Amino acid sequence: MKNLSVVTALLVLCIICFAAMPMQENEPDPSLSISSVDVQDSYVSVEFDITYPGFVELNLIDDTGEVIWIKGKICDDIDIYRFKIGRKPLEEGKKYEIILKYKGKDYKDSFYN
Repeated sequence: MKNLSVVTALLVLCIICFAAMPMQENEPDPSLSISSVDVQDSYVSVEFDITYPGFVELNLIDDTGEVIWIKGKICDDIDIYRFKIGRKPLEEGKKYEIILKYKGKDYKDSFYN
């Protein structure tokens, strides 16, 4: 059992070191682009694309600055992805801010419910 925890610790350390490795000189910096924020009848769709695989976290913030919803997604490929936010618990007519967190940077947009 002790050997298993040592192996697990080494594996976690390798993953952290790999994630922190600098990129090649000719590779662009990782970035995220919010393509659209589309308010539908029952949900809000937030569409975005990324330049490198990674974890994207969505924070939904109300007009008082309180974080009311957090959702994460592992994006395995360089592609277009989408978060869907249900409109039912959101207050009608209120403005909400969306913050997508990716590779240490925040990408912002907003919508009215």
